[in-house]
Amino acid sequence: MDRQNASREKWAGRAESAKDIAVGAAKSVEPHLRFMAENTLASPAYLKVVLDNKFQEVKGFVDMITEGLTTAQKAAFLTMGFNGLGDLTGLVADAEMYFTDPESRTWFNASLTGAGAAGGALSVSPAIAAVLPQIKRNIDAWHGSPHRFSGADIRFSERINKPQGMVTPAESERVSALTPSYESRNIDAPGVSIVDLEGRPFITTMSDRTAAGGSLTGINNTQFDSPVNLRGGQDYMFDTMNEGQVWASDPRVVRQMQAAAQKISKDTGQSPLFLPWRMTPSGGDYSTMTTEAMLNYARANMSSSDIKEANRIIRSVGRTVWKKDAVTGKAKKVTITSPEFNGLDSPDSVAQLSELSGDQRKVIQQILDRGYRDKGSLSLTEARLVVSDPNQLDAPVAGLQNIGVVNPAPQIIERSGHPTYAAGLPGAGLGVLKEQVGAFELLPELARYRGMTDAAVPSARDVRALQMKPYTGTITEQILKNLRL
Repeated sequence: MDRQNASREKWAGRAESAKDIAVGAAKSVEPHLRFMAENTLASPAYLKVVLDNKFQEVKGFVDMITEGLTTAQKAAFLTMGFNGLGDLTGLVADAEMYFTDPESRTWFNASLTGAGAAGGALSVSPAIAAVLPQIKRNIDAWHGSPHRFSGADIRFSERINKPQGMVTPAESERVSALTPSYESRNIDAPGVSIVDLEGRPFITTMSDRTAAGGSLTGINNTQFDSPVNLRGGQDYMFDTMNEGQVWASDPRVVRQMQAAAQKISKDTGQSPLFLPWRMTPSGGDYSTMTTEAMLNYARANMSSSDIKEANRIIRSVGRTVWKKDAVTGKAKKVTITSPEFNGLDSPDSVAQLSELSGDQRKVIQQILDRGYRDKGSLSLTEARLVVSDPNQLDAPVAGLQNIGVVNPAPQIIERSGHPTYAAGLPGAGLGVLKEQVGAFELLPELARYRGMTDAAVPSARDVRALQMKPYTGTITEQILKNLRL
C-alpha cells in the first residue's frame, strides 16, 4: 500500500518547473481534436473538455517521470529521440498506448535500460545518461500504480457537463491537483481463482468503495490534527484492526446474514463464503470517513466568517431532499438539519459524526460542496476520492472483489469498532478474486427473473434491486462454465 500511495501522490502532483514543457507536449494533441471535430458531431465545449483532460494526462505523465530533475534536464530528456518514434513529447501525446498499456511500459523501461549501455536503443548524451537511473525509478513507481484520480469512474463527481457526460474542466483541474497523504497498516491478501471455489455456498451484499488498512493524514498542503482512520469497504476483512470479523453493518442486517450463514452451514456442512459486491462511487457518502475528511479540511482552510455561516446553515437551514415515506412508500420532501452539530471549528465534531444519521452526514457534505468548495472546503468529488480504495476507482459496479469466509457462530459481534457500522459479522478474509466476476453472474436465477440480457452488465435498476437484501447461492459447475473468463 505504501508504494501505491507514493505512486498516487506522484500522479496527483503538479511540478510547476515542468509546466512549460507539459504545455508544449499537450499542444501536439490538437490535430487529434481537429480530426474529431471534422468526423463527429462533438460540440466545441465537448472538445474543450477532451483537450483539458488530455492535457492533464500528458502533464501528469511529464511531472511524474521527470520528478527530481532540473528544468534543463527535463527539457533535454523530453526532446530526446526514440528510434523511429520521434521525441518523447510527441510519443506521449500521439502514441499514449505506450504509457497506458503494461507491456508497452515494459518496452519503454527496457529502452531506457538500453540507453545506458553502449549501442543502446537511444542516442544519449553523458548528461542524460546520468539522469536515466532517476527516470527509471520514476517509471517503476508509475508501473506499480494501478490508478490515478483522473482515471476514476465519472460517477465520483457530481460536476458533469451535460449532454456530453464528462467531468467539467474545473472539476478535472481540482482532481488533478489533489494530493492526499497516507499512513499504511499493510494489507496483504492472496489471489484466489473463482474456478477453485466450485461447490462453495456464498452470501453476497453491497460494499462501498472506501479504503481500509491505513489513515488519511492530510490533503494538499493541509496536515490533519486527527487523521481519518480508513476502515473500508471491501478490504475490511483484511484490516488488522478487524481481526475475527469479515464484515460490519447495522445490527439488524448482520443478524440476518448470520442467520443465513447458520442455515447454510446446517444444510451443507460448509461455512459460507462472503462475496461483497461493489456499489456506485457515491455509496461511500454514508460512511463517516467522507464527511470526516471534509470537516478536517474545512476547519483548517475556511475563514472564521464562512465557518460561522456554514454552521448556521447546517444546524438550522439544512437542505430539502426527497425521501420515501416508510409507511406509504411514496416520495415526499423532507428538510434535513443537524441542530446538535458541534460545528466545523470544533475538533469534537469528527467524533460526533457516528452519532448523526446518514442523511445528516450527506447534507453536511452537500452544503460544504455546493456553498464552500471555493471558500476553503473540499468538493464532494475530492472527499470521495481521497477515502476510496485506489483499486476501485474505475472498477465496474456490482463487481465482486474480495472473498471471506463467514463463521456461523451463535452470536454476532455486537461492537465492531467501525465508526459507521456498529455490528460485526464473524469470519475472516480468504483472498482477492483473480478474475472479474459480477454478482448477477453468480445469481443466474435472479438475473433471469429480472429479464437481464447480460448478467455481467446490470442496469441501475438491477443494482438497486440487489441492494434490497443479502442474497445467497452456490458456485456450481454450470455457473463457472457460463462465466466469460
